[in-house]
Amino acid sequence: MPDDRTYGFSRTDAYGLLELIGNGDAEFPEVVPRDLSSPGDIIEYTIDSMATSSEADYIGLEKATVTIRGGKPELIGTTVSVYDHSGCIFDAEDMEGYTGWAFLGQFRTLDELQDCDVLTPHHWAAFNRCCAPNSGTYRECV
Repeated sequence: MPDDRTYGFSRTDAYGLLELIGNGDAEFPEVVPRDLSSPGDIIEYTIDSMATSSEADYIGLEKATVTIRGGKPELIGTTVSVYDHSGCIFDAEDMEGYTGWAFLGQFRTLDELQDCDVLTPHHWAAFNRCCAPNSGTYRECV
């Protein structure tokens, strides 16, 4: 007679199946906590301020402090640094208010004291921007 607590298998049959497949065969993926962003992520942002970086890995690059306007929901409204590796994204005199896009990636370090193949930490790198300041349409929440 089937036991209704074992989904139609009799208790003997259920125990027999467990012996056959073994209790240890149930594999669960390892849960690995991760950052809010991961390599390859893309954000849309507006520029708050600009500076030339003096950090070893990014020495001489133009760096923008930006507010994230689009991307993963948990990143929207946060402030991060974005670096211009191409030298042609942050090329206007006053970039405050410009809308742009960046991806999370790595590059070879610009630190002359490191070996050539040493990579930077993951960071936001600009890859495009609008041609005029204050061109994005975003809701400001207070």
